[in-house]
Parts: sequence; structure tokens; C-alpha cells
Amino acid sequence: MQQNLFDGHWDSNQESTDKSSFPDTACAISNRYHESRISDAGQQKARAKSLGQFYTPQTVSNSISNLIVNNLSNDKRTLRILDPFCGDGRMLESIAEKITQNNVGKIQKLELIGFDIDPTAIKEANDRLDETRYRIGNEVELDVNLTMEDYFLRASTPVQADICVTNPPWVTLKATREIASPNLSYVNLLNELYPETTGTQRFAINLARVGFAAAARSVHKGGLLGIVIPLSMLSDIASENLRKQFLKEQTIERVETYPSELKLFSGVDQDFCTIVSRAQSSPDSPLNIVRNMRNGESSVEYYTSDEAFELFGSSYRIPDLIGKEANFQLKQFKSFPPLAAHTHVRIFREIDETRVTDRFTKESDWKFIKGKLMKRYTIDLQALPNIFLESPQRFKGLHSPKVVWRDVARRSQHRRIHAAVVPPRIIAGNSLGCLSADNLGSSALYYYLGLLNSWSTEFQVRALSNTNHVSTSIVKLLRFPEFDSGDKLHISLVESVKKQIASTSDEHQEAVESAVLKVLGLNYDQLNIMKVGLDRA
Repeated sequence: MQQNLFDGHWDSNQESTDKSSFPDTACAISNRYHESRISDAGQQKARAKSLGQFYTPQTVSNSISNLIVNNLSNDKRTLRILDPFCGDGRMLESIAEKITQNNVGKIQKLELIGFDIDPTAIKEANDRLDETRYRIGNEVELDVNLTMEDYFLRASTPVQADICVTNPPWVTLKATREIASPNLSYVNLLNELYPETTGTQRFAINLARVGFAAAARSVHKGGLLGIVIPLSMLSDIASENLRKQFLKEQTIERVETYPSELKLFSGVDQDFCTIVSRAQSSPDSPLNIVRNMRNGESSVEYYTSDEAFELFGSSYRIPDLIGKEANFQLKQFKSFPPLAAHTHVRIFREIDETRVTDRFTKESDWKFIKGKLMKRYTIDLQALPNIFLESPQRFKGLHSPKVVWRDVARRSQHRRIHAAVVPPRIIAGNSLGCLSADNLGSSALYYYLGLLNSWSTEFQVRALSNTNHVSTSIVKLLRFPEFDSGDKLHISLVESVKKQIASTSDEHQEAVESAVLKVLGLNYDQLNIMKVGLDRA
């Protein structure tokens, strides 16, 4: 059970935990945390990373602002516009200018409200919006009110705006378990204030999720929200409760995705997306997704409410796959069992690589392998160091061959999955995932190796994970037919994989892909749909 927010933070002489005193306590926790972060940040680049400051590219701000302006449907003479994490004020600037440019004389005043915990950012935002006021002139009155404050603390009393535009901090806050830790106190505070954002790690919290929740609470019914968030939040399990809560109260007007290869954010190698929504529930509304691709082109996907529910479910777990056909293609894999359910198949990790070189010795017969020591289908056994193992019997995968694959796999790589078979007496570091198929015979390993190195795995991994890792938990979810030594198609795949392993080039890779398609009952047109979905066609 999670510790009560007030435990450990109140004076011991206080007789009750009256929540009328809660804001003062929350402010103290917030101040202590932010003082430690800002003082530790040092130079500007480190400071920005520490605080999660990654300012929105102008093209992205303008895209959000244009869509919001096109969806304005009120006759108000004054609009209240909020950015709860305003940084240097560029998103407030963009929306103010777009509204002014499209104003037909009805709107006379814009109240621009911003919050940030960084005094330098507040000053920059004030200067920027002063310049905006000068450019706009007398067309619309700008009333600017910027405050240096932790907006997260306004969980129960958020500003109620007509429009909220924001890019919350992109940082995962990990806390030590020491009672006096500023991080632990702040993590506990935010988990209490925003329970829908709590992930699987009790001592960590993703501030982008908390910012999303805070922004959604800050728009009155019928108002509009425009937000920039990491793309992973559209599909990761940890954000599922947040998405469900969001969809109870909001209707998405548009989702737009951006791959990291476009390099729109300076110093950020991460896919991201924007969401524009209206603060009212409308279950029958369609869903529009704009997918920006690596080559600068874009595609638009339109889903009816029934199609969106069929493909993405009630939590709108939206895979990062380009094209409507790709998302329907993904559904076909659901007829197969996940690898975690395959009989005699075990998916696991072996040893931690921390200071592993301290255990290297030529006097041992055991060998060690990590991600950098392997390629697709091949391993240079002569390059593997020998390692001392104190209790080798406790490693079940050490005494038989196994499939290993690289855990670290950047989404920008043309092929992310690098898997190979390693013989017995080799232990894998935790930069590798492992799969064994004991009791199924050696052919089973070649079968699973072919599946893992196929485009079908690339396709499913992309749909399941928005990170730069191919974890064991993700591989357990991959759906394929169980190995059957009596199935001619399965044995054909095994033989193609053996030829590829024996080759010094990729000459048999196409034969492996063809054999995988036959095992899955798919054709080359469907393979092309998967490659298009991966932006690899």
C-alpha cells in the first residue's frame, strides 16, 4: 500500500491531517525538489535535460495553433488561453498570433496565462510576449499574466481556460527510497495528486504523463487542448489509465505523429506526437491521425468510431504504424498465441553487466556474450571473453543452446532485431534477451530465430513498443504459431535459416522471409503493407 502523502511531511505536533494545510506542505515539497534539480543542473544543456525542458519547434506550435483556430466555435469577446508549462512562451505566442490573423472582429481580448518553475524561462516568455503585443498592435488586446509556480500543485484547483496549449516536461523522475529524499517526497506527492498517471514503478513518475493529466483538467467543457507529448504515451501500458481517463472527458480532433529522424527537436532523439482535443465526450466521433514520415512526406488516416474501437480498444492504444491497412494487418496476428504461451519456450535474461569485466579470466571455460559481440545470425566465438561464474548451475540457459537478441535497438535502425543462436557454455549479459526451447529439439531454435529476425517481428515490435529497447516483456507478447516438427512449412523455415547462418552474406535472407510468410499464411502484398507500416518500404 502506498504511503499516505502526509506521512513524513507534517510536524509531529500536528494533531490532524486537515487538507486545508495541504497546499503549504505541497509547496514545501515542490520547492525542495526543484531547488535540488536547478542547483544540480549546472550548464544550460544539463539544466534543460534535468528539468525536462525541450522547447516546441515553431512548425509544431503553428500546426497545433492552426487546428485549434479552425475548431474555435464560440462567440466570446475574451478568450482565456493557458500554458501551464510555458517555458519561453512560444506556444502562447503562436496561438495568439494565429487567432489574431484569423479574427473576424469578434474577439477583442486574449488573456494569456502561463506558469513555469524556471525564472529564466519566465523572463524570456515575458520578453517574447511583449514583442508579440507590439506586432499585433491594436487588433486584439493582450493581457499577459506569467507566474513562477509549480503548476502540478494546482491539481484540485486548475485554471479553467478556453484553450490550453502546452508541452509538459519530458523527464522521468526516479527517486531514492530515503525518507529525506526530495525526489521521493515529490514522487509521492504527484502520485497522490494524479493517480491516473501512476505507472508500474512505485518510486518513479513520468512528468510528461502528469503534465498531460494537468493540462486536460485545465480546459472547461467545450474548450480546446493542444499538447505535445512523447509518442510512447499513445501505446504504452503505463499510460493506459491516463488514456482511459482522458477519453472519458475529451474528444480527439486529431493526432499527429513525428519520427525522431526529422530532428525537429534540438538535442532530442525521440519520436513525439501532438494531440488536439475538445473537452467533451463524444463516443461516436471519428479519429484522424496524421503520420509524418522520415522523408518529410505525410499521410492521413481516418477511422470511424467503430474502426477505432475495433483496432485500438477502449484505451486507444494506438500503435506507431503508418497506414490504415497496417493497423488492420496487425490484427491478423491475434489468431496466434503469444510466445509466452508456447509450450517449452522460455524467455529470460541471464547476468547483470555491471563491472562484468572484473570477472573475466582465461582460467575459466565459461564464455560471455553481450549485445556488441553479435550480429544478425552470426557470432564471432573467438572474440568472446572467458568469465568466472561462482554458481553456474543456477543458470538454466547455460547448458544448452539458446537464441539471443539485442535489447538496445534504436527505432531509427533499418532493421532493429539482431538475433543469433549461441552454443552451450556461453552466458549472456543483460544487454541481450534469451529464448530457449528445451525438449523441442535443435530445429525449434532455428525456427524461432527465423521468426525473430523477420519483418513480421519488426512489425509487431514497432506496434508494441515506442522505446529504443526490445525487452523480454515485449518479445513474450509476439504472436506466432507454435513450432511443430511435423509441419513441412516449419521445417522449410528451419532449413532456410540454417543456410543463412552458414552464409557469409544475406543471400538466403529472402528465402527466410518467404518461409516465414508461408508459416504465417501471409503473402508478399501483406509483407509490403508491413514495410509501409514501418516506414521501410
